[in-house]
Amino acid sequence: GHVQNNLGLIYRGLGDYREAEKHGRKALETFDRIGHCPHIAISQANLGMTLTALGRFREALEGFDRSQRSFREMGDQYGFTKTLWGKAEVLRILGDWGAALACLEEALPRADCVDRLLVQLILARIYGEVGKEEDALLLLEEALRSAREMEQKPILGLALLLKGELLSWHDDDATGAEAAFAQAATFFAEAKEREGGLRVAVARGRLAVRQARREDVAGLVQEIAGQNRGDWPARDLQYELLIFLG
Repeated sequence: GHVQNNLGLIYRGLGDYREAEKHGRKALETFDRIGHCPHIAISQANLGMTLTALGRFREALEGFDRSQRSFREMGDQYGFTKTLWGKAEVLRILGDWGAALACLEEALPRADCVDRLLVQLILARIYGEVGKEEDALLLLEEALRSAREMEQKPILGLALLLKGELLSWHDDDATGAEAAFAQAATFFAEAKEREGGLRVAVARGRLAVRQARREDVAGLVQEIAGQNRGDWPARDLQYELLIFLG
C-alpha cells in the first residue's frame, strides 16, 4: 500500500494523472482490506487531488468527504485541514462559493504556515471570481511576501500565476499579466513543478485567445499538447484554442 501510494504521488507530480489514479486506487484497496484508518484517510485525500486534476469533481468530493470523516474521527488536525482546502478548491471550481468559503474559514485557524498560504490563494481566487479584485490582490500580495520569506517556490509560482490571471481578467493589463506569468513559470521550473508550468501555458493561452493573437495561440497549442497528460483545464483549453484557430 505504501509503495502504491508513493507511486501515485510521484506520477501526480509528473503530471501523469491516469497512472497516479491507478496506483492511488491500488493503495486505497490495500489499506481498505487491512482496515488501516490513517492510511485510508491519506490515500483517499491523495486520490481526491488526482481526481480534481482529471476534472472528475463529484468523485473527488466524495473522496474528500470520506477522508474528512476519517481524519475527524482520529483527531488528526493536520490531515483534516489539508482535506478542507482540497475540498474547497473543488467547490470553487464547481461555483459553490458559499460552501468553499465555509471550508476555508474552518481551515484557516487550523492551518500551518504553508497550508495557510494555500488557503489564502484559494480565497483570493474566489474573491477575484466574484468581482472583489482589490481584496483578491491584497490577499495575494500578503501570500507572496510570506512565500518569499519561506522560500516556497511552488507557492510563489501559484501566487504569481493567479496574479497574472486577475490582471488579465479584470484590469485588462496584458503586460502585467504576461510579466506575472513569466515569473510564475520561472519558479515552477526551478521547483521542477511540471503541472505548474502547464497551468501557466493554459493561462497564457486564454489571454492570447482574448487578444486574438493567432500566432501565439498556434504555438501554445503545440506547447500544451506536448505537456498534457489528462489535466482537465489543459484538455479543455486545447479544444478552445483549436476552435479559435478554425
